[in-house]
Amino acid sequence: MIDEKGIKIGDYVLVTRWSYADPNDPWYVGFLKEMGEDCTGNFYRVDDGLINRRYWRHCMVITKQDAEEIFEDMESWVHKK
Repeated sequence: MIDEKGIKIGDYVLVTRWSYADPNDPWYVGFLKEMGEDCTGNFYRVDDGLINRRYWRHCMVITKQDAEEIFEDMESWVHKK
């Protein structure tokens, strides 16, 4: 399955609860494990090695270098994309 943004299972992604990706709001970086659509829109779940059933609403494919930059300063990184 590939969504309309070209995201597919196995991609390394940044997922956030809200589209503006405020660094103080919930977010996660990992490999995409599941995605789908329900009455409220798309949802995504990452493989965190735990039994985490959290679904995220916003997702973007990133690189390992992007992830390192995100961990250093998420707010600056998100706003430059």
